[in-house]
Amino acid sequence: MHDALNQNQVEALMTAVSDGSVPVEAPPSKVFCLDRGQEGCPAISTYDFKRPERISKDQIRSLKTLHEPFARNVGSQWTGLLRTIVEIEIGRVEQMTYAEYTAGLADPTCFGLVRPDSLEGSVCLELSPDIFYSMIDRLMGGDASAPRIPGRPLTQIEERLARSVLHRAMSPLSDAWSTICPVQFALGDIESNPQIAQIVPPNEVVIAFEFNVQMVGKVDRMSLCVPFNVIEPLMDELGRRAWTFSGADGRNHLHVDQLSRHIADTGVEVNATLAETTMTLSDLQGLEVGDLILTGRQSESPVTILVEGRPKYLASLGQHQGSRVVRVLRSIRSGERT
Repeated sequence: MHDALNQNQVEALMTAVSDGSVPVEAPPSKVFCLDRGQEGCPAISTYDFKRPERISKDQIRSLKTLHEPFARNVGSQWTGLLRTIVEIEIGRVEQMTYAEYTAGLADPTCFGLVRPDSLEGSVCLELSPDIFYSMIDRLMGGDASAPRIPGRPLTQIEERLARSVLHRAMSPLSDAWSTICPVQFALGDIESNPQIAQIVPPNEVVIAFEFNVQMVGKVDRMSLCVPFNVIEPLMDELGRRAWTFSGADGRNHLHVDQLSRHIADTGVEVNATLAETTMTLSDLQGLEVGDLILTGRQSESPVTILVEGRPKYLASLGQHQGSRVVRVLRSIRSGERT
């Protein structure tokens, strides 16, 4: 083992380096690695161990596509509840720590805890105060154009109204996730301070979905926070179906809508068959005016409606404003005899 340098030797060496007496080799310009290509080592990217990247960009895009129908369906639900047009579009989808997510929320706000029945953990659905109090103003009979936003926690009445609003989003959320896992979401507690609702540790990675909510000429924000431990069991299934979310479904969605509109204007032939029977050719030739043809069916029996020659519905025969009409009773099940 070499002897360690004493203080005088260290100072002498530093002086020699400063004077240029001792040449100093420049550090290598390339990093040696085992996986070296023609261009040398691959590009080195920085990695923050405080924010580990647990979800790939392809999976982020798949999750965004997965929640696009959720946004449309929630807008339809709230349109019926508030009796005004509510349009929701998905915006950014990012992974961050739970502390970063809660730091970007207003205080107080409308913060609902949502629990999936077949997955571990909880997610949270948050409405910004501006759009939430506009909904309350609308529900209470106002115009929701310029509501006053109080800087206090929700009252019991406001909490009950918030539960009614957020509950309408549970079914669309369950339908959106059902494409990768059969799950039902249920609304839990409603909080005003997002710092109180610690669903995961502050440094835990979460996926934050941001939605743009437009109502009565006002645009504001809604967010959905999904911890990584909730969606981790579904990552393999999400990866296998990523091509479906980001591929054919996404690209052909516009073409499917256009095709559906064109098909909707196509005319089809519809017939109502009162009864059917068989007879011999000699009986058919001997028919005269006033003869009765027995079918074996009662007069109250339902009528079969044929669409392009195929039985589709059962209906009852009637009369409306001097014209013969049929009222649809139910559709004919596959394999059912009429």
